[in-house]
Amino acid sequence: MGLLNWFGKKSYEQVNDPVNNALLEALYKFATHSGFAHVMTDDPTSYLKQGYSGNADVYSIINRINRMASQARLALYKIENGKWVEIPDHELTMFINEVNPTMKTSDFIQGHLIYKLSLGNSYWYKPTLQNGLNKGKTIELWLLPANNVRIMAGATWMNPIGGYQLDTNTTVTFDINDVYHSKFFNPLFGTETSLYGQSPLKAAAETVSKQNQAELTELKQFENQSPPFALFRKAKSMTDRLTETQRKEIGDIMKDATKASNKGKPVIFPDDFGKIDFGISPVDLNILNSSIEGRRILCNIYGFPAQLMNDAAATTDNNVMESRRMAWTDCIIPNLNDFASDLTSFLIKPVKAYEGLFFAFDYSAVAELQKDLAVQVTWMKSANWTPNEIREATGAKPIDNPMMNEPWFGMSETPLSAMALDAQPPIIPNKGDYK
Repeated sequence: MGLLNWFGKKSYEQVNDPVNNALLEALYKFATHSGFAHVMTDDPTSYLKQGYSGNADVYSIINRINRMASQARLALYKIENGKWVEIPDHELTMFINEVNPTMKTSDFIQGHLIYKLSLGNSYWYKPTLQNGLNKGKTIELWLLPANNVRIMAGATWMNPIGGYQLDTNTTVTFDINDVYHSKFFNPLFGTETSLYGQSPLKAAAETVSKQNQAELTELKQFENQSPPFALFRKAKSMTDRLTETQRKEIGDIMKDATKASNKGKPVIFPDDFGKIDFGISPVDLNILNSSIEGRRILCNIYGFPAQLMNDAAATTDNNVMESRRMAWTDCIIPNLNDFASDLTSFLIKPVKAYEGLFFAFDYSAVAELQKDLAVQVTWMKSANWTPNEIREATGAKPIDNPMMNEPWFGMSETPLSAMALDAQPPIIPNKGDYK
C-alpha cells in the first residue's frame, strides 16, 4: 500500500487525534520531499549555474572582488640594480590594454576571476609562431570557457596531461604548450579530478544549495500566501462525513475568502473544522537568518570581509575602512598577484628574448592602501632614507638632483651636504676691501 494511500485508510477517530495529526504531518512532509536534501553536484556547470549564476551572494561577492580589483594597474617590469623598473614601451605592453582584437585586458581579468573563483580553474589559449626569430611569441591571448574544457590524459603518470579539449557545439583539441591552466590546489591525489583545481564552492556546496532552496521556498510562499494545509471536519461518527458537494462548498468558501475584495472579512464555516499544516512559514523556517549566516560562510571561504556585503553586525566607519584594507590584503592582492605570475609564466618564460621581464600590478592608486603607505613613508624617513629611495619605494619616479640622493635631517628637512657639521667663526671683512 502506498504511503499517500495510507492517509485515506485512517478512521475519523485517528484523524482527530492530535498525536496522529502530527504523525500525518511528518509522513506527508517525508512523502512530498522524499526525506532527502538536494545538494548541487560536484561539476563545473553546476558551480556556474547554481553558484555564480544562480546564487545572489556568490555572484555579489565575486562581482565585488572584480570591481575593487579594477583599481589596480597591470604593468611590465624588469629589475635593475635590485630595483623594479617599469618598462612602458615594449611589444609585451600591448597585453596591458588588450589581449585580442575582441577583448580588453580588464575583461579578460574579470572573466578569469569569475571562472577561477567559481570553478577553481581558468584556461588560457595562445596561438604561437612556430618558426623564425619570433618563434614561441604570440600576439593574442584567449580565455576558454572553463566549464567546457576537459583535460586529456597523458601517456605516463609522470606526464599526466596530454593536452586539452574544448567541448561545445564542436570539439577542439589543443596542444599542452598552447594552453595555460590556472587553478587552485587540489589535494585529491590519485584520482582523475586531481588534475583539476578544487572549486571554493565545493566546500560550500551545502551552504549554496541551502540558500538557493531557501530563496525558492520563500518565493513559493509568496505565490501561495501560506504553507500548504488541509481542513478536516471534526465528525463524531463514520456516517457524519462530508459529501462531495459539501467538500466543494468548503473549497469555494476558502477560494472566495482569498479574493482581494474580501480582505479583512471573516470566514464563516457551516460546521466545526480542524486544520493540519503541511509546511512551515518563512518566519518559522528562519530563512532570513539562515541566508545571512550563509553569506558569512561564503565570505569566509573567499577571504572577503562580510561587513562589505551589507552585514550590519558590528559595522562602523572605522571597521568598514579596515574591512576594505583586509579585502585587498587577504583576497584581492593574492588573486591578482597569482594572475600576474601566471601571465609571466605563460607569455614571458618560454621566450628567451623576454628573459628578465615580468608582469606585476601597481597598487599605488588604491585608496584603501594609502594609509599603510603613509605609515611606511614615516618609517622610511625615521630610518633616514633618501627622498629618491622613498619615491621609488612608493612607485614615484626619482628626481634628477644630487641632493635627492642624500639623507635629509632635522625638522626643516635639510639635505646632509647643506648642513654645517662643524661650527665655523664668522668671516670679518678687511677694511682694505672697501674703497
